[in-house]
Amino acid sequence: PFVLDCDTGRDDALTIWLALLQNYPLKAVITSFGNVDVAKVTDNTLRVLDYAQGQAVPVWEGAQAPLKSHKLYTDMVQPRQKASANGLCNIEMPLSKRSAIPKNPQERCQALDALAQEHGALNYLIIGPATNFSEMVIADNKSLRKSVKSVYMMGGKLDKLWNEMPGADFNIAADPEAVQTIIDAGYHIHFIPMNITWEVKIPVEELSSLQTSSSLGKMAKDLMIAHSTHFSHDTHFRFHDPVAMLSMAKEDGFVPVRVSLNNNSESADYGRLITADGEMNAFLYDISMAEIGEMLSFIKNSFFNEAG
Repeated sequence: PFVLDCDTGRDDALTIWLALLQNYPLKAVITSFGNVDVAKVTDNTLRVLDYAQGQAVPVWEGAQAPLKSHKLYTDMVQPRQKASANGLCNIEMPLSKRSAIPKNPQERCQALDALAQEHGALNYLIIGPATNFSEMVIADNKSLRKSVKSVYMMGGKLDKLWNEMPGADFNIAADPEAVQTIIDAGYHIHFIPMNITWEVKIPVEELSSLQTSSSLGKMAKDLMIAHSTHFSHDTHFRFHDPVAMLSMAKEDGFVPVRVSLNNNSESADYGRLITADGEMNAFLYDISMAEIGEMLSFIKNSFFNEAG
């Protein structure tokens, strides 16, 4: 059983739909500022869930801003929010008839505890900023330790990719202090770095040829095309967040490592996740190109087969 912490935009939506299509044990979704402001993220999340008959999954509205304002938030996150339109590439899904439950960090800890008592200890998957979990660490770490089994996060741009595209990945850049707070509290975060998720991709020119007989598959295709046409300058559509979710089932793909985070806001490397020598304090996902291909095939077949 797992809880999803997200800032619902295009690949967050695909992650939610993939979880529902595959009947994964998604027990709650917690929203955060990120791709757009948290109110819009929450609205998007409700629409995305309900579009795929996910009304049974509760939605809790979380953090409106990072633990404290910082350079990357003002220089990267806020401009991206302004450029992201509705967060779903201006595709309008039907309005949800329900509302999220606003929960402060203490209430979120209590709600997670209730879920854990019912379903067992939870995996906690972060595919947006890490602010929500860090707030809960600060509010009630003792309770959180009992209800959360493992923490996973789509984040980190390691050496090769960093050298090609310098600058922190969006999720860590949104709130580096939150990531550091979680690490300092002793949680061994399972990082799924961009180096992996960057490779799970479809060429943009192939998107229009994807075939599906399901309305959900057609909506997923429309979302991917709209993003690639109007919001991305990339040659590929990349499945960052769905890969993070699928990685939770591949424990043997995680390697124990020592990581440090550059928290110097004046540094060009601010927000950079660095592997270092020393006692392990995190896990890092690292799989082969063959396994990356298998993951891509699984995602494509889930959405784009003739059977729907």
